[in-house]
Amino acid sequence: MREKDRELARRRRRRKKAKKLKAKETHEQIEQTTVTKKKTTKRRKPAESKGTKSKEESE
Repeated sequence: MREKDRELARRRRRRKKAKKLKAKETHEQIEQTTVTKKKTTKRRKPAESKGTKSKEESE
């Protein structure tokens, strides 16, 4: 019985290791693809984004 438990524990550890390794590889692949597709955003002035005039313009 003890040997069987030991074997099951060994399998569990192996599966866990394999799962971790696979997750790491997929994460690295995702990182590589995101580096090439860099997101660029346009910067707007706060007055433009709200659709209201700034204090200087209203006076």
